[in-house]
Amino acid sequence: MIEAKSDWSVKEVVEPDSGKVHRIYSYKGKVCKRIPLDSQLAKQLAGYVLIEKDLRSASLWLSEIQKIRGDDALLDARGNRRSSDRERYNVVKALFVAALTFYGKAFAQAEGRRVKLERRQLNAEFHAAHDNAISFRNNFAAHSGAKSLERARVAIALPPKGKHTPPNLYREMDQSDWAMQQEGKTFAELFSHVHLIPVRKMAELERKIMDEEVLPLGYAYWEKK
Repeated sequence: MIEAKSDWSVKEVVEPDSGKVHRIYSYKGKVCKRIPLDSQLAKQLAGYVLIEKDLRSASLWLSEIQKIRGDDALLDARGNRRSSDRERYNVVKALFVAALTFYGKAFAQAEGRRVKLERRQLNAEFHAAHDNAISFRNNFAAHSGAKSLERARVAIALPPKGKHTPPNLYREMDQSDWAMQQEGKTFAELFSHVHLIPVRKMAELERKIMDEEVLPLGYAYWEKK
């Protein structure tokens, strides 16, 4: 099936020096007047737009982790282990921290966003996975330490008796590259489930804004803006 081409189009122009983005909207090739909306509903919609993008990015980063790990995933059933391929797993760690951070942002009050998600909006079957994701985010990606996902210690190695050499001092550091759910919903399933919340909210708010704030005022009103 061939999709019908939309009569509407948008062109983005970025100022090289300032980085400011301008959007030019057109209908059937004719440039349209752009009128920003600043109602409470519009601000809520803008907040969900940011949340949706964060969750979409988080899901993409989890998918990228699976690609990078490749056949290593087959070894997960054996339990915890450490890879010697630090170049590859440093990238895995960076993506995992980024995914946790962006997931956590969706549930935190952020300046510039009028909305945030709540745990109660999730289906009950995802609550355990959500709690783990937030715990990992708080301890691994933010505050550190409480969940034993990383640890640093200093120790000495005492040579065998009779060896005439002083003890040697070592710095020990353990830090997880990533974590997975041992049972229940996976983080990938959780992120996909939560992503649907802002998607639905955006559709709902778009209809509400058009039906209650835009269309009732008529074309002449907006033409004067």
